[in-house]
Amino acid sequence: MNKYEIVILILSFIVFLFISYPLFGYPFIAKFLYNSFLVRTNESKWSRQCSDPNDYDQVIMFEKGLQWAKENKKYIEEIHLNSDGMNLYGEYFNFGYDRAVIITPGRAESLLYSYYYAKPYLDAKYNVFVFDKRAHGKSDGKYEDCGHHSHIDILNIAKLLHDKYSAKEIVLHGICIGASVSIFAITNRECPNYISKIVVDGMYSTFRNSFKRHMKVDRRPTFIILDEVMLLALLHSKANFTFNGPYYRIKALKKPILMIYTSNDKYSTVEDGYKLLSRCPSNNKKMVVYDKGNHSHVRIHNEKEYDSEIINFLNQ
Repeated sequence: MNKYEIVILILSFIVFLFISYPLFGYPFIAKFLYNSFLVRTNESKWSRQCSDPNDYDQVIMFEKGLQWAKENKKYIEEIHLNSDGMNLYGEYFNFGYDRAVIITPGRAESLLYSYYYAKPYLDAKYNVFVFDKRAHGKSDGKYEDCGHHSHIDILNIAKLLHDKYSAKEIVLHGICIGASVSIFAITNRECPNYISKIVVDGMYSTFRNSFKRHMKVDRRPTFIILDEVMLLALLHSKANFTFNGPYYRIKALKKPILMIYTSNDKYSTVEDGYKLLSRCPSNNKKMVVYDKGNHSHVRIHNEKEYDSEIINFLNQ
């Protein structure tokens, strides 16, 4: 074999790899990313612990939340709820008020993470419900579906708080994916009137957009792989992350909403927030943008202002 034939052979092999890789190589990468980010592959994954012990803000938030729960330990009622065939586990801080908040954390977070966001609601005289979302903590489930189906859990929790604990008014507070879950719940046609308001922190337009930004920040190639991940989610969890999500749901929201963002958020951007705000038909809507803190780490850098915004919103 001469040099010319060797060069032709090498070039042919490169062309073959270029053509065949999207068919045979990309699916393996997409499956790895899907399992890593959206599937609870073992019981220890997304358990009740700090999700990122190497992140200073995350650790401080976690510790402050645990301290708040410790100070209010005597008010905790352990809750087990069967929702849509799923066993869910939560805690109800019953301070004796007739109003309550349901705090829904983001991906990889258990109810322990939600403790950190409870203080302004107690200050406003609300009981506090925190829980392990599906596939998190002690609750059943395998897939993170960003609220496409799991938002039913919010409605069932609210019904429990209303019927058993006499909560006349219930507010939703969601962080990142928890914001998506909450927006799905409050815009559901069967959402009761006693779910009265919603606060969202770092709400993305669609999960596809948010995940694409994650991939770019992590310097992962998005070509084909991104949509293969979205396809895997559609096949396994029946969640359409491309053509469903807050961007499509918020146009049905008539109830009051407070939207919180940071200009440093690389995943749920301020631009996303303004798009969502413009599509929201509510007569009582407000968006607040802070210049400190990263994604899901807004309150830790703006506690006084963050809490004041929530309390003022609740008192309207």
